[in-house]
Amino acid sequence: MGYLLLDVLEYIHENEYVHADIKAANLLLGHRDPSKVYLADYGLSYRYCPDGVHKEYKENPKKGHDGTIEYTSTDAHNGVAPSRRGDLEVLGYCLLHWLCGRLPWDSVLKRPVMVQEAKARLMANLPASVMELSPPGTCTGEVASFLLYVKSLGYKEKPDYQELRAILAEGRPISGRKEGPLDLSRPGEEEEEEEEQRRPPPPQSKPARAKPAAREAPGRGPRPGGRRVGRRGGGAGGSAGSPEETQSSAQSSAQSSAQAEPRGGGEEEAASERSHQKGAG
Repeated sequence: MGYLLLDVLEYIHENEYVHADIKAANLLLGHRDPSKVYLADYGLSYRYCPDGVHKEYKENPKKGHDGTIEYTSTDAHNGVAPSRRGDLEVLGYCLLHWLCGRLPWDSVLKRPVMVQEAKARLMANLPASVMELSPPGTCTGEVASFLLYVKSLGYKEKPDYQELRAILAEGRPISGRKEGPLDLSRPGEEEEEEEEQRRPPPPQSKPARAKPAAREAPGRGPRPGGRRVGRRGGGAGGSAGSPEETQSSAQSSAQSSAQAEPRGGGEEEAASERSHQKGAG
């Protein structure tokens, strides 16, 4: 992978640009030929040498730590404009991550200054610092040599791409052996996924049944906009009666009124007759 990416970077650099954000998420494999690799996403690309004049080295703290923090170059941490050596340093960190499955600064990625300090310690203690990260069965000697070469480069110096290819060629598969599909997963990740699949699924708790809402007895509620009616037609303090009781009470009141009217009429006629008799006498 590093060998193929060197070809891509050399082409970009020869056209006065640097990529500045090399990582697995920005790599595309050929559909028909998986051995071909394409570098995508040029959102952070920079023209480092417009019209053949290289940019000057100038630190700008306001632009520090630009890029993907895991692989940001030393120049980018210092706010310096990207250069060819910065692209190669980023590629070296990517190769180290893909081989070892981790980086020494993984636990402090939210603190860019601490990431910068960890990278400085790694570069200062080469090659031992890289060899210590090698998991069993993996050799990172070519990555250590690659980073040592990058460390020796000047800001404006043109890299020797052929020499870098020779360094990475030491880690290429033996001639005649068939190369499989590219795998950028960290070592041991497949075993962890298989173990996760073998685990029984956690028991699912049954949803609690909702209690049925209480229903109000018909005819027991207050009348809309009115007061509660007593069982015997009483005031607001009485208890409400059923519609049949209310209707029966109203009929009884109507009959009493009807019986009272004839009595009242007879008394008036008797009083009038007595008055006539007195007048006649």
